[in-house]
Amino acid sequence: MKALVCALLLVPLTSLFAADADAKNGPVKLRSITLESGRFGQNGQTKPGGYPKLLITPFADFAGDKSTTS
Repeated sequence: MKALVCALLLVPLTSLFAADADAKNGPVKLRSITLESGRFGQNGQTKPGGYPKLLITPFADFAGDKSTTS
């Protein structure tokens, strides 16, 4: 389970740092991330028998209600 949690956190955390960031050279400056550069996904409804495939798309292309997505 720890490996899964680490894998899920790796991408969001590494997207905050420049590729050449090195904490040995002092504090690492975080990159700015805007909402518009992210992705939206439909909220799922768990039903008996499995999980649905959910639409995940770039912010600009998402046609659903952005105020209620995850």
